[in-house]
This record gives sequence, structure tokens and C-alpha cells, in this order.
Amino acid sequence: MARYLCYHRMRDESLGQGVVVAGSELVVRNVRIAGRRTSVRLEQEMWDALHEISARERTSIHDLCAQVFAAPRPGGFTSALRVYIMAYFRFASRYASSTARRTGSTANAAAVERATAPATSAGEASNLSASR
Repeated sequence: MARYLCYHRMRDESLGQGVVVAGSELVVRNVRIAGRRTSVRLEQEMWDALHEISARERTSIHDLCAQVFAAPRPGGFTSALRVYIMAYFRFASRYASSTARRTGSTANAAAVERATAPATSAGEASNLSASR
């Protein structure tokens, strides 16, 4: 019975209250996809990464989740979110590395800045979920 107890803590005003499930490191939050509310269980680090991506892309976490949900995917939605997060940062890392190689510098701060800047179009962000 104890493993079903939940502890509440405030994590983000835009998402409301996060719920930490006892006995796990998963945080349950609600997101809106196509006007419908759905619960998503992710590790706190994944929520933090989604916040970072949404800030870089200048969009809401709800819109990011809707993009991932709309893309064809094997497996479940939460798994697809984790893959999207990994692909997003993997792309940013590869872009920074290739730019640094072209300029002859392995520590090119400008390349890292460009790779981590927000996408200039919605298509660039959509391409990340399609590249899975």
C-alpha cells in the first residue's frame, strides 16, 4: 500500500503541481495535447531537459509534447519523449562538433553557442522528432 502513496511538490507554475511517486524517481505531470490533458511520468532530469528545449525553441512544453505525440513512433509516448530529448541534444552536440572541425578549433565557443541556440523555424524542431 505504501508504494501507492504520492508526495506532492511544486516544480513549475506553467505545468502545475508535480507528483513524485514513492519508491521511484519519476515525476508525474499533466500536459495538454490537442486540448486533452494527459499524465506523463518522467525523471526530473527529463523534465528539466524539456524545459530547456522549450526555452530554446521558444515554445511551451505542451506544444513540444504535441509534436512528439503527432510523429509516428514505435513504443509508448513517454519513451518517444525520452528519445526526442536525446535526439535534440545529440543533434546540438554533433552540430557543435562539426562546426568546430570546420573552423579548426576544438573549443570554439561560437559553434557551441550556435548549436544550442533556438531553432529558427518550426521545421527544424520537427526534423528532430522525424530523425528518430
